[in-house]
Amino acid sequence: MRFEAIWQLALARLRLARVPAGAILENLGSGAASLQATNGDVEAAIGRAITSAAARVPWRSDCLLQAMAASAMLRRRNLASHVCIGVRRGAGGALEAHAWLVASGGIVTGMLPDLTEFRVIPVEKFAGFNVTLRS
Repeated sequence: MRFEAIWQLALARLRLARVPAGAILENLGSGAASLQATNGDVEAAIGRAITSAAARVPWRSDCLLQAMAASAMLRRRNLASHVCIGVRRGAGGALEAHAWLVASGGIVTGMLPDLTEFRVIPVEKFAGFNVTLRS
């Protein structure tokens, strides 16, 4: 599963460089935010594989890339998921954003101890956001 995770992270990186952010987020879907880990065994295994692979690849694999890769892996297994995007004010008032993937009622990727500090923005708000993200 780790090889598949590395492959999906690479594909997500390429897609993020070429496709407008609004189209990517639209395809990741929307739904209720969750602040707890997923209960599903397959979902949890995919989350662990993505986290492990992201720490080892030679490119930056932040939260959105991880959500994209995990979403693709879940989709290959006919399992539904959706992304949550949250923002908060960080140190010095800087705006910080974070993405996490939800499946089976819980978080697959993007779990943070201070996740409750992020205000969730409905993914629909990003429709038509035609900027290519660079990380």
